[in-house]
Amino acid sequence: MDLNKKIEATRQLGEEFLTWLMGKSVMQEGMFQTEAGPVELWFEDKITFVSPFAGAEMNILKGEAPAEGSEALMALRKGKLIGDAKLSVTFQNRRWDFSFAAGRFALSAVKVPAVLSDTEEEAVVERFDLLATLEEVLGGMYEEFLTLRLDDGRWKRECRRFEEWVKS
Repeated sequence: MDLNKKIEATRQLGEEFLTWLMGKSVMQEGMFQTEAGPVELWFEDKITFVSPFAGAEMNILKGEAPAEGSEALMALRKGKLIGDAKLSVTFQNRRWDFSFAAGRFALSAVKVPAVLSDTEEEAVVERFDLLATLEEVLGGMYEEFLTLRLDDGRWKRECRRFEEWVKS
């Protein structure tokens, strides 16, 4: 299977991951316990829901805490997944803001925490370290998701929890 076909065959994983993150974020009041330590994750001012069945149908929610509104629950009830969103991650008292495109599993517009280095060279290295930290945090959360997703029994229980949350 060539790379393009592999990407298309697994494209929904990014959307499932982002949707899972949103549900966990709302249900756990933004708090995640990861191997690296506690992480706070919030969906900020924009979420795009896409239908896996009708590619052209989408809902774009904007405003403060869009994941916590009834419109987000309504989109989930219709079987939509999150295609992209603006997120905020706080880890070790530092905050990153960024956009996440689930289909491409790509981050953009990443705003890293304040750089404290004295020289320009040190600042560049520090920014790369901060980006690596964000990648490590998100990678750990994705690994947790995949471990859960690949275990049929655990995934069914997780889906039932999500269904109960969406219906409530």
